[in-house]
Amino acid sequence: MGKEIKEHIQKVSDWFKSQIEPLPRRQKILLAIISLFLPLFLYIYFFLLPTYHKIDEIKRDIANLQKEIARYQKLASKRAFLKKKIAQRERFLKKVATILPTQKEIPGLLRSVSSQAKDSGLNVISFFPNSREVVRNYYNEIHFRVELMGEFSALVSFLERALHLPRIITIDSLDLKLREDKVHKKPLLYSVCQFATYRYTGKVLSSSKGRKR
Repeated sequence: MGKEIKEHIQKVSDWFKSQIEPLPRRQKILLAIISLFLPLFLYIYFFLLPTYHKIDEIKRDIANLQKEIARYQKLASKRAFLKKKIAQRERFLKKVATILPTQKEIPGLLRSVSSQAKDSGLNVISFFPNSREVVRNYYNEIHFRVELMGEFSALVSFLERALHLPRIITIDSLDLKLREDKVHKKPLLYSVCQFATYRYTGKVLSSSKGRKR
C-alpha cells in the first residue's frame, strides 16, 4: 500500500516537473514563489482565521456570561437583604400582635380602664367609647373618652395604671379643671381624658392614609 502511494506521488511530481520544464525562467520563479506562499495562505485562510473568529466568539460569550453572573450575584445579594428585612418585619409584627388587643379583648380592656379609675379613687362620670375605628396599616385605632372627678394624686395613680396595662393604651388629650366638692368643701380635679388603643388586624392598606369605618 505504501509503495503504491509513493509511486502515485512520484508520478504526480514527474508530471508537475514536465509541465514546468518548458516554461520560461521568470514563470518558474513565479510558480516557486506561489508554491511557497500558497500553503501558508491556505493555512491562514482555512485554519487560522476561523480559529480567530471562534476565539473572538468565545470571548464575547465569556463576557456576556460574566455580566449575567454579576447580575445574578447582585440579585442574590438583594434577595438575601430582602429576606432579612422580611424576617425582621415578621418578628416585629408578631411582637406587635402580642401587645395590641384583639377584637374580642376590646370590651374587656375598656372595662379594665374604667375599673382602674375607680380603684384609684376617682369618680367615673362618663365612659364613652367611639364606635368608629381609624384604619391603619396592620392595625386600627380605637378612641374612647373618660370623664372623671377626683383628687390629683388619684388621677396620677389612674394614668400610671392605665398606661401600664398589658395592652397598649395612649393618651390623646387631657383636659383638667378645678371644681369644688360641695359635700366635703374641698377642690377636686375634673378631667376629660381622651385615650386610644390599637387593635391588630394584620391588613395592609392600598393607600398610606388611614380610612375611617
